[in-house]
Amino acid sequence: MTSSSKEPAWQKELDMAVRKGWMTQQQTASSLEITVKSFNEWLIPHRDKINRKKYYTMRDILDNRIEHEKQKIEEKFAAQFAEEDSRSYQELRLTKARAKQLEIKNAVSEGKLVPIELITVILSELSGEIAGYLDTIPQKMKRRYPELESQMIEAVKWHIVKAMNNISDMSEVVERVIDDYNDRQETHTAD
Repeated sequence: MTSSSKEPAWQKELDMAVRKGWMTQQQTASSLEITVKSFNEWLIPHRDKINRKKYYTMRDILDNRIEHEKQKIEEKFAAQFAEEDSRSYQELRLTKARAKQLEIKNAVSEGKLVPIELITVILSELSGEIAGYLDTIPQKMKRRYPELESQMIEAVKWHIVKAMNNISDMSEVVERVIDDYNDRQETHTAD
């Protein structure tokens, strides 16, 4: 039998912990030049526990201290920006507004967004062209089908005029659809 098989299981685990670079509370506190009590106040979760001793890695300690400092900074700035009348809050609000404006400008330049005014102009131009084409349909039908009675041609004209009136109201439709969309977004955001 070898001497290593006579070792207790916890001794093997301890040897493995040392090989992994784990340190006890005492070793960690000593290397950081602080007391064990101070180290315990940091509330660092231990990596493993072997024979009543807790083991830690430097990664555990670094992560804990970084998170602690991050929370301190966030608390400091949260208090500083808490008051809406404070200069810091107003600067933050202005910075956010500028960032949003820049995002919109970039989206427009990339062709992902189009201003509503441009959409309205495009639809007006398009509706004018459609109305012009629709207006020629009765004459085209009369030339192609001379046997059609004038009452039929007048009925077609009447329907075309209704369609042209609907097309001319396109800008109002766009505004109504945008208003409905914005209302749905506000309702969704409020939920």
